[in-house]
This record gives sequence, C-alpha cells and structure tokens, in this order.
Amino acid sequence: MELVKYFAFGANLNTHVFYDLRKMKPYSWERAVLPDYELRFTEPGVMPYLEPAFASVEEAPGCEVHGVLYYITPKDFKRLNLSESENYAKLDLEVLAESSGLVTAKVYKSRYTKPCLLPSRRYRDLIATGAREFELPEHYCQMLENHNASYVPGLSEAFWKVTKPYLKLREKGLRHEVLLEPYRRFKTRK
Repeated sequence: MELVKYFAFGANLNTHVFYDLRKMKPYSWERAVLPDYELRFTEPGVMPYLEPAFASVEEAPGCEVHGVLYYITPKDFKRLNLSESENYAKLDLEVLAESSGLVTAKVYKSRYTKPCLLPSRRYRDLIATGAREFELPEHYCQMLENHNASYVPGLSEAFWKVTKPYLKLREKGLRHEVLLEPYRRFKTRK
C-alpha cells in the first residue's frame, strides 16, 4: 500500500490532537524541516479574540518550518482533510526528513490568508507542546512558546469548555466554516 507523506507543523504536531482526537494511526514518523518557508498564523480562526487564527506556512527564503513527517494511509489522509479548513490547499512540497532525506510531502497552506493574526494561547500551546514531544530544535520550541497569543481571562477557558460538542463534530468532518455560516449571514445583514 502506498502511504501518504504528510508534514505536520500546527496542532497536528501534538500527539493528543493527532492520535487521540483525530484518531490517526501513522505507520511511522520522523522529524523534518520545510526549507524556505515560515510558520505564520494567517488562517482565520473561528472567533476573534478566542480562537482568532490557525497555523499556515508562507514562502520565506532562508527560513524554515520544523515539524513531523507522518506516513499515513490514504484513508487516514482523507479523514484528516475532512477535519481541516476548506481554506487550506494541499501542496506537494519538498521537506528534508531526518532519516529519509529529501521527500515530497503533503503540506497544508492557507489559500486566503489574513496577515497579523494571533493564535489563541490554547492553540499556540498545543503546537509548542507537540514540538517538545517530538524534540524539535530548542530554538524553535522557544520561538513557539514565546509567540504572542490571544487570551481573554475567564472567557477563553469557558469558551473551550462549552465547545466540546463542536470538537466532536469537527472529528466527524464538519468544518468550522459550516458551523459559522449562520453567524456570518447575521453579521452581514447589519
């Protein structure tokens, strides 16, 4: 069976997210680097202030994005696509894998970026924890841990406690754009 090579750099770096919540079962993994790209939080999130942005990669000569190259089944990759935003394009980009060398991998990149967004502290910490779990370079882990983030005391915690049903729907493939459509229609009527 031909496995899909998928480069994770956002929340899917976090083993709890990838293995437990998304139920992915990679055949193997290895650390990898995406050269001439930079991690940016330009994918619009689900709610301003509470979950304002998700990770993407942008071309940036001389920079690099550290992550994990997962080897997953086509069936798992199809399920993974259902859990990601429709705004992401799936690109075939070359990553430098720790053991395999130069490999062409699937990489999610936002199609419709919005510059200067901050991730929520919750989301940033998911990525930083994943970077530590996979022992990515210390300077990269520190960059993630020190990245500015959006946080509203009390409200941020409450928001994620009441969104468990939303997360269950996401696991089943319902994208956040669909869930927010009534809110967007109401907002444009004003």
